[in-house]
Amino acid sequence: MIKTDAPFAIGDRVTTEFIHEHSDVVRTVTEVEAYNPIVNLGPPSSGWIIAADAGEPCPTCGKAPSQEIPVIDSGWFQKVEEDAS
Repeated sequence: MIKTDAPFAIGDRVTTEFIHEHSDVVRTVTEVEAYNPIVNLGPPSSGWIIAADAGEPCPTCGKAPSQEIPVIDSGWFQKVEEDAS
């Protein structure tokens, strides 16, 4: 059972190293779900999985800069802090 609050919320802006060559793409979280893996073969899991969009489309051509990120452990993501100015 997950005993902590979700590290991200739908709508949060994030970056990820999941697709290394697109690590600078700012994405929006589209799904947040708690999970409790039965078998953990990798590094410790956060207990949360999230999905994110492909990033903000180009204002000229409308093409997304990357691809959508499927549900993966939230440890792959870093929150982008909004500029307070």
